[in-house]
Amino acid sequence: MASRTLLIAMLLTFVGEQAEAGFSKAHKEYSKRLPFASGGELSVKTDDGEVHILGWEKEEIFIEAELSAHAFSHRKAEKKVEQIRVRVRESSDFVRISHNGPSNTEVQYKIHVPHSTSITCRTDDGTIRIDELVGKIRVESEDGDIYVNDLKGDLRIRTDDGKIFFSGILDDVDVITEDGDISGEYRPEGGSYFKTDDGDIRLKIAIRDSEAPAVFIENDDGEIYSDFPLWIRGNGRNRSETDLKIKIHTNDGDIHLVKD
Repeated sequence: MASRTLLIAMLLTFVGEQAEAGFSKAHKEYSKRLPFASGGELSVKTDDGEVHILGWEKEEIFIEAELSAHAFSHRKAEKKVEQIRVRVRESSDFVRISHNGPSNTEVQYKIHVPHSTSITCRTDDGTIRIDELVGKIRVESEDGDIYVNDLKGDLRIRTDDGKIFFSGILDDVDVITEDGDISGEYRPEGGSYFKTDDGDIRLKIAIRDSEAPAVFIENDDGEIYSDFPLWIRGNGRNRSETDLKIKIHTNDGDIHLVKD
């Protein structure tokens, strides 16, 4: 009995010490400013941290990063955060940003670039936000949400479970998610393709009165509402000469298309 009481006391002491210590978190700030002319390309790769890229009037890139680490003690967390390395590779028209570090670390980025900049960005679980750019945007995230606002150019998005929102004047659009919802407000200047398995697709599409987009829809079980005439895809005999082709595929999600 005495041994059992002693064991329980030891366990309670251990749990109490762990609860008191808990997961500690340490932070560190990083910043870097680079000259960068309009028309270049930026590539960003991170794991779980968020990425926010904003266009501005300056001919330079300004990188702000918040480095963080988790550990069972603050001392260990501080040691981990000091081991994170942000890597910036640059040339006259291309900048690549990435980082490496030990486990339980994270880097979140806020990056200003010239308005006319093409972007390639990838995260595992972190949210991606891109605002006010002109160029080609290529973004990919496994489970993070993706928001692209006020874009002029081409847009390509891939995500597994994250939701997607976009807006702008877009030449070519290629947006695919497995289970996430897709929402957008845009004026198409070229072809558009949207695909989700279980998510909903809701689009507000700005069309000139003289334009007549061809809207092709494949849908299994979801409801469909459209302000535009719909083309039935089947034997391939339907043809449209317009460049404004909007192709939409969903298995179980709803489709809602509104003319702006």
